[in-house]
Amino acid sequence: MRFLLKGAIVFLALLLLPVRVQAQDALVLLRTVDVDLGTGTQTVDLSDTKGAFRAIRLKTIEGGVRLDNVVVRYVDPPEHNERRPINLLAGERTREINPTPEGRFLTEIALEYQRVAGARAVLEIYGRQAPEDAIRERAATDAVAEAPRSGGKKKKKAARRSYSRQAEPSSPASEPPSQPDVAADADRAASERQAELERQGREIEQAEDERRRAGADRAEAARRETRSAPPPPVASAPPEAAPPPVPPPAATPRAAAASPLACVVDNTCTPVQVFFGTNRARQDLPKRIAFSWQDSGALALGGAVVTVPRKVRRDSGSIQRPGWWDRYVLRIPPEGDPGRHFVIVPNLLEIYSDEAAFLAAVARHMAEAGDYKDHAFIYVHGYRVGFDDALYRTAQIAYDLGTPRAEDGAIVPFGSAFLYSWPSAGQLKDYPYDQESARLAVTHLRSFLDVVIARTGVKHVHLVAHSMGNVPLLNALSQFIGPQTSGAKVSQVILAAPDVGTREFQNLAAQIKPLAEGFTLYASSSDLAMEASRKVHKNEPRAGDVVDGKPVIATGIDTIDISAITTCYFCFGHDEYVEQDELLGDIAKLMRAGLRPPHSRTESFKIQGTAEVPFWRYQP
Repeated sequence: MRFLLKGAIVFLALLLLPVRVQAQDALVLLRTVDVDLGTGTQTVDLSDTKGAFRAIRLKTIEGGVRLDNVVVRYVDPPEHNERRPINLLAGERTREINPTPEGRFLTEIALEYQRVAGARAVLEIYGRQAPEDAIRERAATDAVAEAPRSGGKKKKKAARRSYSRQAEPSSPASEPPSQPDVAADADRAASERQAELERQGREIEQAEDERRRAGADRAEAARRETRSAPPPPVASAPPEAAPPPVPPPAATPRAAAASPLACVVDNTCTPVQVFFGTNRARQDLPKRIAFSWQDSGALALGGAVVTVPRKVRRDSGSIQRPGWWDRYVLRIPPEGDPGRHFVIVPNLLEIYSDEAAFLAAVARHMAEAGDYKDHAFIYVHGYRVGFDDALYRTAQIAYDLGTPRAEDGAIVPFGSAFLYSWPSAGQLKDYPYDQESARLAVTHLRSFLDVVIARTGVKHVHLVAHSMGNVPLLNALSQFIGPQTSGAKVSQVILAAPDVGTREFQNLAAQIKPLAEGFTLYASSSDLAMEASRKVHKNEPRAGDVVDGKPVIATGIDTIDISAITTCYFCFGHDEYVEQDELLGDIAKLMRAGLRPPHSRTESFKIQGTAEVPFWRYQP
């Protein structure tokens, strides 16, 4: 059965593959159009194009445009409407529009696009043309098209006969008309047209080669500059313990130039540095270091670079990874395209030999960490999360909490990002295993917190735990020595949808509330994962749940009911704290300025409950 299913998937993928262009077909540049995006629509006259065309493609040369509809009109109807959203950034092009088995004569193309006042874009319009279409004359088809439609087939045939008579040379009535060598003329014209198309193709290929060589030259120059530049200062670590330098995020022009990543040079991605601790067992992939679901019994310290795509439009909170279409139709490799997907850079994921090497790498990163270089956050993931997915989520949070750079608007990730990844099995069926694994990770997480808070020199540490990740975090904090250690302080602790029983949560909350400046709990009645966990635990409410309109309340903790924000459709609703702009904005205000209570951050948080023990509810 599995074999049959795979065979069916491959067969369907082959059916969905774009029509393969024959070797003799060529793309012909028809028009270069300067588009005023403030108008919302523009019509391009193509009535003077030579020959017929079997498909249309658009390419953006400058600027960007969101097309809502592309109307292709021909000499002979019907017209074609490509009515779908098409987002084109500079250098991108569409797939083929209205591919047909035979060439058709164009009259015009109408573009309908999203209005952007004062903005412009430059588009190129290409047509795919076969050699036999290139030598076809438009006159016969024009005559047919101009014939009155009410005349039916007879008038169209008469128009074709009229065109044929005009094409014949005059001759004496007594002699049969001499016939021109039509085949020879057609062959000669086809050869000339084919040579012209090949010449155009060579020119395009040469231009692309020159562009790639220029990009490679810029990247090599940047690498030489980096090698010749003096190394950045390293704090609190002996020189012999320093590992090879880890490229920091693109917080400054120098940082972007120092990165060896091609997508950084091309400005199609942003690298985010993530430092991590884990007690997962190491299980490497063919191309890079990786970790499994098993417990190693020891704490490992490492660092990774995750690229966030800039080539495509991305909503805050989203993590693009290659899907079925990307893998099997577009042929994108499983690791992804850095310009379109979140990608873990293989040669920049490393395990440090000891704590000193880890601290040296963190110090180098903090020296160039942007406006919030004194801030750091530690993210502890929840149930059913693999190591790679935890890295993606940590990078996404750092990027979406970041700030735009003044000179070019590029996002500078927030502070320094840390991840603690406990050995979740990553499977829906393994809830009992994950629950035990989370509790076994408490001692290792306690050690990791001590390293980051007490020894990195960071001034403001924020802790973020999601779902079952609250189990090791809350228990590790209950063993923690206090908020003040070597000048470092725990600032904000954010508990998102905690999968912890209410009685255990209230007991732990009473112990840990002196450890930080503020505790915030996000709970939701729409979280299906909380509902499932409650059933597993004999209907005991969870701390991240809202039952009968009331969340769990604990003294010293700001509890916020975010049920109204849960808007995702056909999903668990378990990631709302990172997938909603409202919550990302709230977390940003908490981390950057420590604003409390919640209604001081936004008027949408309304006070509920009693004055002695209040809670807040999101009401837009």
